[in-house]
Amino acid sequence: MAEWFGKRDPLPILALVEKNRIVKKDGKPGFKGLSFWIHEIFLYDLVDFHKSIPETERRRIIGKALFAAGAKGEINEKSLLAEICDLEKEYLKRRPINYVLTTSISLDNNFPLKKIYINSNKINLTFWLPQKYLKEIRDVFNDAKNSLVSEPPANYLNCRVYLKAKSHHEVVDESLRNVDIIRGIFNLYYNSRRGWGITSGIRKPMNTILLGPLHFVHYPGGKLVEKSWWYERDYRAPISTLFVNKTDEDKLVKFYRLVRIKLAKHQYRRTMEEIIIRYNRALDEWNWDNSFIKLWNILEFLTGSVEVNNKKVVDRLLFFSANRKYDSEILNTLRLHRNSFVHESTTTESIEAYVYTLKRWVEYMLWFHLVNPCGLKSPAEGVQFFDLPTEKEALRKKMSFAKYALRLKRATA
Repeated sequence: MAEWFGKRDPLPILALVEKNRIVKKDGKPGFKGLSFWIHEIFLYDLVDFHKSIPETERRRIIGKALFAAGAKGEINEKSLLAEICDLEKEYLKRRPINYVLTTSISLDNNFPLKKIYINSNKINLTFWLPQKYLKEIRDVFNDAKNSLVSEPPANYLNCRVYLKAKSHHEVVDESLRNVDIIRGIFNLYYNSRRGWGITSGIRKPMNTILLGPLHFVHYPGGKLVEKSWWYERDYRAPISTLFVNKTDEDKLVKFYRLVRIKLAKHQYRRTMEEIIIRYNRALDEWNWDNSFIKLWNILEFLTGSVEVNNKKVVDRLLFFSANRKYDSEILNTLRLHRNSFVHESTTTESIEAYVYTLKRWVEYMLWFHLVNPCGLKSPAEGVQFFDLPTEKEALRKKMSFAKYALRLKRATA
């Protein structure tokens, strides 16, 4: 059940929430001022929820719990947590029902894979959307379109995700997660084969397969769950749809199936799926500075260097280098740019080269973990491998020590 994070103290925030609590004329609780919504957001970060509850649902629970606790009296650490736990239990007891999420993807109609199954989701890619969904979307489309800074795409493939979920909030989180795993695999195929060149004009995302900006949640019969929609806040404009050449089609499908096989048998499958999602979303960015930071964060994770000096990222990547002096200079340049951007917001005209170079290292490490030649049980376990000496003689000595230690253990077994 939900509990407060161990070393965090909600009392100072709750004291202000309680101070601003009022009872309205109808007897229902209310709160003075706009600060309540800020307090609600920061209280969310202090609660450790059950891991199966999606983020949107957790935020809804916090809001409902504050009003429920306020209706019964004083809002304090104990009363609010009790309401949160009740709402959490209610959510966990729900039976999943069938939903359909409709969205779009920047693919041409010749894309070779039109039906995809992943994590109990079925994904259908079609040029035309069935009328039962289209009719419902038309009723809210003009309002939905006003959420965007530019016109939505007109020629993306329609994407339907069929799944079971406990709420429509969970539908969005789970559907887009699985769509992003699939997009991530396809984008990995194209990104890892693309040569580097200097871009002129408006910078666009490095990914060639982007998600459309609007998402709708339906019941299986087509009816919208709510007269509402979800939208991509960072959407700027449509991009060209990806046309798959005949010469590339077999290679793309073969690559996709290979990655899916690797994931299915993987020791830390869920983690690898999250890494593919993070890689994909990093290269969805229109702002390449954001791409750079997100890619660097992925490398910190894949090298087991999240909580250590970021020089360790460089040291551990150099373990794989065939030209240590060259790669040391390149990687340290990237590291220093990361530091100056994070601490001083320093930007550079070299960002395209930086992102491209960093992307190649992320792809190399992602593939290393996906293949998992050392039989690692987690990315953190890789530290034992990355921190091995790079000189052959030192490695031989380590090997002889390990062999002798094994003989001793057999003798004492």
